[in-house]
Amino acid sequence: METMKKSRGKGRVFTHGNSWWIDISFGGKRRRERIAPIHPDKELNKKVKKQAEAVLAKRIMEIAENRFLDVKLDCRITFAMLADKYLAWTKENHRSNSDVYYVRPLKERFGNRLISDISREDVDRYKTWRLEQDAGNCTINHELITLSSMFNLAIKRWEHPENKREPLYDGRNPAEGFEKLDEEPRTRYLTKGELVTLVDHILKRLGLVEDHNPDKSKRIRKITNGRDLYGYRRLLDFIMIAVTTGMRKGEIQSLRYGSKDIRFSDDDPMENYVRLPGKRTKNGKERKVFLNRISRAILSKEFDFSYEPRHLWGRVRKEVGLEDVTIHDFRRTFATYLNQIGVNAFTLAALMGHQVPGFDVTSIYARPDLESMKEAIDRLETHLVELIPVIRGTTTAQSEKSTVAESCASRYN
Repeated sequence: METMKKSRGKGRVFTHGNSWWIDISFGGKRRRERIAPIHPDKELNKKVKKQAEAVLAKRIMEIAENRFLDVKLDCRITFAMLADKYLAWTKENHRSNSDVYYVRPLKERFGNRLISDISREDVDRYKTWRLEQDAGNCTINHELITLSSMFNLAIKRWEHPENKREPLYDGRNPAEGFEKLDEEPRTRYLTKGELVTLVDHILKRLGLVEDHNPDKSKRIRKITNGRDLYGYRRLLDFIMIAVTTGMRKGEIQSLRYGSKDIRFSDDDPMENYVRLPGKRTKNGKERKVFLNRISRAILSKEFDFSYEPRHLWGRVRKEVGLEDVTIHDFRRTFATYLNQIGVNAFTLAALMGHQVPGFDVTSIYARPDLESMKEAIDRLETHLVELIPVIRGTTTAQSEKSTVAESCASRYN
């Protein structure tokens, strides 16, 4: 409960919670500043009060002499506090788990520094520090993009806990418009042969496909650990959703089984899609992601993509000899396959969720354009027909969990 303490001049000293504060009104604005904690000893607490009154008098003098530069509400907010709030927000809004990795070095560098003390020079020094640690240019750029997003949220969206009418941070974004480091364009994708090998390997690990290698010493060892069985099943479904829909990792992780955003229809093929709200997409634009029979089969059964796949993927890619392939490369594989089957750049951009200059791909699509997008997704299914023989021999799988093998077998036999 707040207790007011009157003071001289254009302000007041008061207690709120367990602290002494000052409240100043000037220029049609109201500003509060936390001074010090309330002391349990009455005599010492009187000194704390006098300290608060002295600060108030100083602020009033600065206003009178036109030297007051504004009382920053964020003066007590550390970067660690901002980072924790950002990670909680990303989890609540089902954003990519990659933010955890991008925030970690930022938190290590800035830690308990006040966010009002972080300058553009600090951002430049951060880049130098990360380069000395042999971090890649792409990684550093993503970290600074994350840093900029954190400050933008503090400035434009989040409220100050002590004054809901004020932003959490009333200052300039030090990472805004930072100079990006040069990145080498990444072109890696999985050929159909590599994708078939990958799927075949996972199915053999799960024991859903027999390994007939004459050299028994080279046969792929079946998984017996229940936790690994579940992990490999989820990873296989994750990979196939990425390759057949082109969704980003964070977008896939945001999917929830039974959600109203996932639509199925046996009567109208156009009604088989996933609706991605703007808060779950990279560019903030809502979009439809159409499903073919493979992706629909996976999403129609119970699934869980809320985990971080990169850990298990790190192990699997070594087993298959695809050490240079990342999770994001499955999205690039989707785009490459569509390009190979002749999908025009305009439709491809819409399917990828990229913004097309002068065209809103989420709100003013005409019906024929949506049909061309659905047609492209169905043609991709045909393009992946080489996967079907691998999947076909898995009808005897005994598991309650959904896998590509279990979901698609009955549809292609």
